[in-house]
Amino acid sequence: MTQCNSGELIPIVDGQKTLYQVGEWYHVPAQATHVARYDKTTFQIEFWFYLK
Repeated sequence: MTQCNSGELIPIVDGQKTLYQVGEWYHVPAQATHVARYDKTTFQIEFWFYLK
């Protein structure tokens, strides 16, 4: 899970582009092909969860 705290970002997950702005969250599924594009200066927080 990732939250955009300033700026904006465009993650591309399995070929699908989506714009996220301040306060919005997104999730990249396990094993998904992904990259992120940043057209503005951006600060984000990522949360990693491991299931046992």
